[in-house]
Amino acid sequence: MGRPTVRHTHVHFLPGLGNAASIFDSKPELENIHSKGSSPTGPYLWINSGNDTQVYDASRLMGQEIRRTIGQYLAIDDWDWAVAPKAALIALTIEYWRDLKDV
Repeated sequence: MGRPTVRHTHVHFLPGLGNAASIFDSKPELENIHSKGSSPTGPYLWINSGNDTQVYDASRLMGQEIRRTIGQYLAIDDWDWAVAPKAALIALTIEYWRDLKDV
């Protein structure tokens, strides 16, 4: 598995999916370190549902695993933007954020 050569962060806001946080508890490649009181030292997945916070060590995840898991939970099969890029939705998202630049 390739590793990024530039440290970076991905932030995803998934409104309305707070009740889905527990779907990651069953992933063997994710260890829930929040429940053990540990702090992440490498890649991690932080989920805050408003009522609950979970932190998982994500150093063993394969690419796209989080998207794949959410896609399975939502019963959608076009979660992979590399395969189904949804250009119109991307344009709409860019336009949305462009409109917010003055806020």
